[in-house]
Amino acid sequence: MTQQNVKNIEKEIQALNSKIDKHFDECASKGIDWEEAIKGVYDDRLKVIELDRELRMVKDPAIKKRDEWKGELMSLEEFVNFCVDGYFVDDDGIGYYATDYGESDIEIYPSDVLVGKVRKDFLYIRWYNR
Repeated sequence: MTQQNVKNIEKEIQALNSKIDKHFDECASKGIDWEEAIKGVYDDRLKVIELDRELRMVKDPAIKKRDEWKGELMSLEEFVNFCVDGYFVDDDGIGYYATDYGESDIEIYPSDVLVGKVRKDFLYIRWYNR
C-alpha cells in the first residue's frame, strides 16, 4: 500500500472521529443520555475500528530499541495461539509487533488475530498486561 493510501485511511479515521465527537456534543447539549447517544454512532465506531485495524496492517513501523523491556517477548506464533485459545483477550493488555532487537510502534490486539488481521513481517510480539 502506498503512503498516500495510508494518509487516506488516516484522514477517513479523523473525519469519522470528528463526526462522532460532534454527535456526542450535540447529544450532551440536548440532554440525551449516553446509552441513547452511543446508538447513533454505532456504525461509525465500527468503521473506525476496521480502518484502524487496516492501518496497523499496512503502515510502516518505527522500531524503538531499548536495553530493557517490561513486556513479555513471545513469538508471533505463540501469541496467535494464546489468542485463538482464549488466553489473551483485548481487555488483558496490548501487544506490539517486535523484532529480536526492538519494538515497533504498531499495536496488535487479540481481536486482530481472531479476524485474521496479523502482520507476517514480524517474528515477535511484545505483550504488556494491564
